[in-house]
Amino acid sequence: MSHMVKGKTSFTEENKTLLVEALKQAYTGCEVRLNAQAMISGRPLCDIVVKNNRGNDVGFRLKADGTYECLTYEPGYGNNQDRINNALKPVYDPYNRAVATKMTKTNPALAGWIVSKTTDIEVKGTKKKRIRISPG
Repeated sequence: MSHMVKGKTSFTEENKTLLVEALKQAYTGCEVRLNAQAMISGRPLCDIVVKNNRGNDVGFRLKADGTYECLTYEPGYGNNQDRINNALKPVYDPYNRAVATKMTKTNPALAGWIVSKTTDIEVKGTKKKRIRISPG
């Protein structure tokens, strides 16, 4: 059985353009629309919608705290936040790299620094990616 899942993200309104570009990179061949209805149960109006070729869209709605919540339609049952995290895995790397690059360009303390490589690390049994910045 399929159902709609909703979960929180770390994507912020401040970096909306970076999020849209990361979504285009992560979901190649899909269209990204702004202020559109998502083809999800209830057809919610979302700030950002990834129009998926399979008909199951991924929508993002801005919350009062300035972050986006993610809405999508996934098969089966399970923890909603885990399903959201799995659906967004390909988005986080390009988004985080873009945010790190923006930081090096806008923060005077990081002037001249560059975003270098991404490495895989393990923190308390959880695999994560670390983006390194280094002096240029």
